[in-house]
Amino acid sequence: MDGKKRLTSKAKAFNPKAKTFNPNAKTFNPKFKAGAKTFNPSAQVFKPQPRAFKSQPAGQPQTGNSRIPKATSAPPAHIVSGHGAPGVSHNSGVAQHQTFIQGGAIDGAFTQEGAAKGAFYMMQGQSLGMDSKMNVQTGQWGVQQQAQQGVSQPMQPVGYSGVMGMQGMMQYGEPMGMQGMEGFDWEEEREEQKRILLPLRRPVKSFFMPQNLAEDYAHQTRLLTARLQPEHRDFYRLPITVDHERYHSLWPFPPNFDPTPTATSSHCYKVTSTKDGIHYVLRRVVVNRSEKYAAKAIAPWIHIHKLANGAHPNIVPVRTVFESQDFDEGKCLCFIYDYYPGAVPIATQYQIADAKQGLPGRGLVAEPILWSFLLQLLSSLTSVHPHGLAALNINPFRVLVQANRLRINFCGVSEALQLVPTDKTLAELQFEDLRNICQLLMSISCRSFIQGEQLEKRAFEVMKLTYSEDLIALFKFVLFTEHNKQKLPTVWDVQSLCWHRLVDELQQTYIHIDYMHNQLAKEHQNGRLFSLVSKLGFITERPEHRNDPRWSETGDRYLVKLFRDFIFHTVDEEGRPQVDLGHVVNCLNKLDAASPEKTLLTSRNQDSMLIVSYKELNRCIRAAFQELLEASEAKIQS
Repeated sequence: MDGKKRLTSKAKAFNPKAKTFNPNAKTFNPKFKAGAKTFNPSAQVFKPQPRAFKSQPAGQPQTGNSRIPKATSAPPAHIVSGHGAPGVSHNSGVAQHQTFIQGGAIDGAFTQEGAAKGAFYMMQGQSLGMDSKMNVQTGQWGVQQQAQQGVSQPMQPVGYSGVMGMQGMMQYGEPMGMQGMEGFDWEEEREEQKRILLPLRRPVKSFFMPQNLAEDYAHQTRLLTARLQPEHRDFYRLPITVDHERYHSLWPFPPNFDPTPTATSSHCYKVTSTKDGIHYVLRRVVVNRSEKYAAKAIAPWIHIHKLANGAHPNIVPVRTVFESQDFDEGKCLCFIYDYYPGAVPIATQYQIADAKQGLPGRGLVAEPILWSFLLQLLSSLTSVHPHGLAALNINPFRVLVQANRLRINFCGVSEALQLVPTDKTLAELQFEDLRNICQLLMSISCRSFIQGEQLEKRAFEVMKLTYSEDLIALFKFVLFTEHNKQKLPTVWDVQSLCWHRLVDELQQTYIHIDYMHNQLAKEHQNGRLFSLVSKLGFITERPEHRNDPRWSETGDRYLVKLFRDFIFHTVDEEGRPQVDLGHVVNCLNKLDAASPEKTLLTSRNQDSMLIVSYKELNRCIRAAFQELLEASEAKIQS
């Protein structure tokens, strides 16, 4: 420690040549006799000597002459450690905290007196010429005197947690020289610790995905698990299974899922496959058509998805078609499509209304969103048009949107039902897809259903007031330019007008991929920890195993029980539960990694205290869980 360091409010200076120590004097002499064993504040000579800590029962006050005030509050429960959670924490003892230094950690009792005692002990050791060292392999601290006549005096070993640690010092007795600390400002020290520690700690919410993303997945889960209840009007009207028990659990979609008027009656249901357990969309069309003809018509669409590794990112895949007589209407065709929970038609998402109500004065959607939608739809057409097909379904009711991802829905139905116009060539049908894309973007921007030349011109005038010349030029090229019917523009021609926007779209795509990978990594860690918690639940508090009611209380299982209490059942010095998620995560991570680090486990009656490594706890859990697995398999085989 520096020479002129103020130790108390009364000490004014530090003189290394002085021979006496007097709290009321001007100087302080750190020299001592190696054989001295006691410290007397009234004596003229300072005689410190390191002594072993005395073990105290957890949760009981320290004995001796200590007059240090008791801690009044615990750390906030919602703040947890970023690099590690608390170390040794008895079931009814002193709560722990961590001080981070350059990636390491020094652990001490969180109470004011425990933290100050530990800090003062190290301060005394440094100022008296001692070198405090720790054996990283054993987790023991030692104090080496550097005086000429001094010899090494090891301290009582203590358990540790973290890269560097010294925990629970006040639980083993009072460090030397604490009788003279009654003037120490504990509140000021506590505030200083909070000022240093809190910015270095990691909030609980950083361990999990953001709330809005979690709500989206929760909503999707509710849609996947939705089932008809007996009070629903369709519960007894719908069949239990379809297609010879291949699909079951029919759940009708609301009418706005496919509001497009058609010449034939159609209904959509969510179904579950008995073959793979995956949820699909069943579109039932009441029509007298051959199953073989319909299967041949959708074969090219199935081939497109096979080329795209199973599913094109902007087209809802069609899987199969079959005839069914399981419904009340009699014979009908059923198309099976992939189900994307949470995806809704664009008309629903953007509340597109009838254009008779009038158009707005300017565009209502940001231009980057329109460019993204345009590039996604052009991407789908670059996979469809080369196969001699046309989408024919690009309108606000047939294009689904989910988190700014567009997918063209119900492709192949027009071909199977022979609804494709016969008075137009393939080039004209494909150019019609391009016109439909522009009309769709106009409908999104104006929040009105745009169809027909008059509405196109009115919407175009509105968009010219809002969007860039690049976007306006593209609409003008597709909608308002005379083209030779022998050489109509293709999807490649339109893509050449917006190639410079592909870089921005690709950049945003990669940013989103990185974001989702980070969230996936969090959930991977949570899944791994859930596996450990499940194993603890299978092992601890088991009523009996192999006719032994004390199986979970003996052998290695007893250590597992103590470790479970150490993780979840810790309390502070006032008996209040310590709800510290960081402590739980840190302990489970060390357990999963089989860390050689040691921790202290205390029985509930506080009669037993065991120092055990996480590696040994990992072995105990694996052995106990394997025993349960073998017993379960033997029971099944018998």
